[in-house]
Amino acid sequence: MPCDCTSTTCGCATSAATCATRERRLLFVLHGREGELFEATVLQIEPERGRATVILREPPVRAHCAPEGLVEGSVITVRLLSADPASHTFVVAPAG
Repeated sequence: MPCDCTSTTCGCATSAATCATRERRLLFVLHGREGELFEATVLQIEPERGRATVILREPPVRAHCAPEGLVEGSVITVRLLSADPASHTFVVAPAG
């Protein structure tokens, strides 16, 4: 599982900066795939921030989406709403 690059400690064998760079490269893979469905695992629910953190199965990137109805550890389907390589951002939402 990829590390949590927003953490001050990286749990994987590479540096957090390297992991963040890898995720930015994978964003280019998502560009043009808006509307597609992806399998994702819910990593964390943050009700105080109004979001959930998920990791897509393929390509393996972290994303945030609305937390309503989600359970940590569950596998869900998300729809890619947008992917913008210029700003290094993409948006997913639970499908269904």
